Amino acid sequence: MKELRFIGRCGLDVHPEAARLFSLAAMFENKPVQFRPPWNPRRPGSPEAAVVRIDEQEILTYSQDYRFDLTLFLDPAVLGLLKADAGLKNGGLVLINEASPRSARPTNWLSLDLDGRSEAYKVSLATVAAVAAAALGRFLSISSFIRTSEPAFGEGIEKVWNEVRELRS
Repeated sequence: MKELRFIGRCGLDVHPEAARLFSLAAMFENKPVQFRPPWNPRRPGSPEAAVVRIDEQEILTYSQDYRFDLTLFLDPAVLGLLKADAGLKNGGLVLINEASPRSARPTNWLSLDLDGRSEAYKVSLATVAAVAAAALGRFLSISSFIRTSEPAFGEGIEKVWNEVRELRS
C-alpha cells in the first residue's frame, strides 16, 4: 500500500483538491483508494494535510497510523511549522513547491516550482501537484490524469509529467 500526504494551508484548498484529483485518477485505473481530506477545524492559514492511500488490492484498514511514501508541501513556508519527514517511510520522498532549495536538504527532499508550471501551462496548481505526485512516485499513469481533466490541459499535464520524471532519474 502506498500512502501520500498533501500539505498546505487551511482555507487555501489546493492540497485537498490535489489529493482528490489524485484519488480520482486512481479510481479511473480501478485501483482501491482512500482519500481523507482535512477535517479538523483550524485557524485560517495554519498547516493542514490531506491523505491518500492507494493499493493494488482492497484497502482493509481505516487506521490513521500512516507511513508515507511521499509528502508534498504545496506551501514551502509550512516547512518551518511541521516536521517534514514525520511518518515518512524509509526511502520515502518529500516534494516541496519552490523554485530552488533554500538550504541544504537530505537527498530524498526534492524542490520543484509547481506554481511556475501551473502558470506556464495554464493548468490548476492542484492538477500540477497531483500529476507531480503520481509521476514522482510512479503510482499511476499519465492517461488517468488526462482523462480526468479538461481536454485543453492535456499538453500541460504531459509537460509536467515529463519534467518530474526527469527530476527523479
